[in-house]
Amino acid sequence: MIVEKLIFDDYLKIGVETIDQEHSFIFDKINSIIDLNSKKPLTRNEIFDALHDFQEYQKYHFLNEEKLMNEIHYPNYKNHKEIHDKLKNIINLELYTLQYGTDIFDIDEFLIFIKSWWDIHICNQDVRISRWKQKMDELRNYV
Repeated sequence: MIVEKLIFDDYLKIGVETIDQEHSFIFDKINSIIDLNSKKPLTRNEIFDALHDFQEYQKYHFLNEEKLMNEIHYPNYKNHKEIHDKLKNIINLELYTLQYGTDIFDIDEFLIFIKSWWDIHICNQDVRISRWKQKMDELRNYV
């Protein structure tokens, strides 16, 4: 199966430049795994390395986003962080399975999942951070 690449379209931009840049880079990381997978069947070690690299950048992004939420006193911080933690746990489990398990890892299934997760997360969750930040900025300017 050939998984289509992600395109970081304008509808995915939340209006916070650093977060938008990180989201774009996350899409690039996913696309690099798609490219790698489309050229040849990947070994478990190659999948592990690509997924580990993705997870490390994703954790970096989540920390930055969570720092921003704290700075702007985002009221849904706890729930949003839990969503991040759940995805990190899912990927950690996949990494563990790749490294120590005997289960078959379906890279195409994972790529379809992660593409949809990020699209939905940005549109349904991250955009709320941006809206809250805009409100807080307006209040600061008003006072």
